[in-house]
Amino acid sequence: MRKIITIAAMTIIFAVSANAQTYFNLGYGLGSDKTTFGSMETDATNSNTLFAGFSHNFGIAGNFGVEPGVNYVFNFSKTGDELSVKNRYHGIQVPVLFNYAIVSSSDMTLKVLAGASANFGLSDKSTTYVGDTKGLDIDNYSDGSYTRFGVSASFGFAAEWFNTIRLKIGYDLGLTDLNKADNVSYKQNLLTFSLAYIF
Repeated sequence: MRKIITIAAMTIIFAVSANAQTYFNLGYGLGSDKTTFGSMETDATNSNTLFAGFSHNFGIAGNFGVEPGVNYVFNFSKTGDELSVKNRYHGIQVPVLFNYAIVSSSDMTLKVLAGASANFGLSDKSTTYVGDTKGLDIDNYSDGSYTRFGVSASFGFAAEWFNTIRLKIGYDLGLTDLNKADNVSYKQNLLTFSLAYIF
């Protein structure tokens, strides 16, 4: 019985590995940062995100697959003019996306993707400026203002050509309140564009 289970497990692993693809991803994201004070929601501010990392797609059955990955993320923004605040965030993102190939051929594949992303902040710092004069440096983690952990719901579309290049458009909907204050809520949504080389 043990031999049968071992052979079956090895067959499944081989079948999954045969359908596996590894991606090296580079991308840009346009963030929409929303802050709510009590019942009053402020206008969303924009931030910019650069990310790079790897993901690996495993075929499950038919046109279905699952793609876990890991990205290094750098997010930066500036609010205000004469009195301004610059923010710099470094973090790790771990997305797990399920996909379905709606078109599949040797030349081109079109996929829809949906899943979730876990985010871990490594550093989150803000600097105030009056004109060009630098003011305060604030570490948003050391003073307890923000949480390091967050979760986003992720959706997207991807086009792959000749099993070599992939272009992906995605949207991450922030589900976690990143601000620890009781009367303040801060969430970030992110529209992403990425280019990948397929191994």
